[in-house]
Amino acid sequence: MAVLRVSYDIQIFLRQRMGGISKYFSDLIETFDAYPELGVNPSLNFTRTNNMHAVTLLSERNFKTLPRFVPRGVLYSGWWLRGPHTPSEAQIQHYTYYSRRFLSQRSEYKRVVTIYDMIPEIYKGTPGFTASHLDKKLFVESCDLVICISESTKQDLLRLYGNVAKRIEVIPLGVSTRFQPSRNAIVGWPSEYMFYVGARKGYKDFKTLLSALEIISGQGLRIPLMVAGPSFTKLEMAEIDRKGLSQQVRRVDLKDEDLIRAYSHTSLFIQTSLYEGFGLPPLEAMACGAPVIVARSSSMPEVCGEVAQYFKPGDPIDLAAVITKTLLDRGLREHLALAGVARASTFSVKKMADETAKAYRSLIGG
Repeated sequence: MAVLRVSYDIQIFLRQRMGGISKYFSDLIETFDAYPELGVNPSLNFTRTNNMHAVTLLSERNFKTLPRFVPRGVLYSGWWLRGPHTPSEAQIQHYTYYSRRFLSQRSEYKRVVTIYDMIPEIYKGTPGFTASHLDKKLFVESCDLVICISESTKQDLLRLYGNVAKRIEVIPLGVSTRFQPSRNAIVGWPSEYMFYVGARKGYKDFKTLLSALEIISGQGLRIPLMVAGPSFTKLEMAEIDRKGLSQQVRRVDLKDEDLIRAYSHTSLFIQTSLYEGFGLPPLEAMACGAPVIVARSSSMPEVCGEVAQYFKPGDPIDLAAVITKTLLDRGLREHLALAGVARASTFSVKKMADETAKAYRSLIGG
């Protein structure tokens, strides 16, 4: 089997210091490096980055980094002026994001783009939502292959963009083997706690979780909620205080190794998102043996199957009922923990890389 030479551009590694998309590409490239039998030789056309996933997971590439206080624009500006650059030996260019400045019109190699979600198109104009995916539609129209990370994302793409005359492959994300049950709890954390990870505003719908906690606290069930993510805003802190949850809700900063331990020892992992293109944190939590509660929305049933406990999106009363039921039923939580590990094992990064390699190969008839 001939080895494919695939180039990955720098876009997402400039835009994110940490984040789900750059982690996806770092996992993918790391796996291709680790399993040469997959037949993909990945290349990165940069040597400097401040992206922590790339620095950590791709350590053998010896990336140079700038000091943390140096603005992202210092690295970004040079690439912005330089424009698209694909190594001459590359057979395939896989774009990591959607800035038209990086989109090459050269025809001597095949072009691939990954679609993660359709959140900007769905939530554009809603209160507090300002994100965009730049020129995503242009990339979809220009590339030879479009990879969607879930069937839900593919269907949203077709619904919102109309008749897309491009080949579309659904290749689910994978969970790294690093995520597995850990015996070691985090020192200083409560023996029982619920756990939330990531952003909280807008469609993430964290406010529904706070309202559910207010309900169950009023019923006498008070278990701490540990929240890993950005610092609480003044509005969030005021809302937490108004609901009488200031002694119950605690924000924390976690390294990757601590995240695994936090997943492994939580009584419940909860994700409240109204929409996710895939939703990797619930799957990571399952891999670590955590019982999981998610909203029955978008890609969540596709990812979590019958293993997770579901609540009606945006409904704090239903969420409170599901939390109470799950917390008070130890047998249910033990069943969810075992079933979750088994479910997560079917979403490996090796499988993700293997399916991606097959999709690449189909482009050049290999």
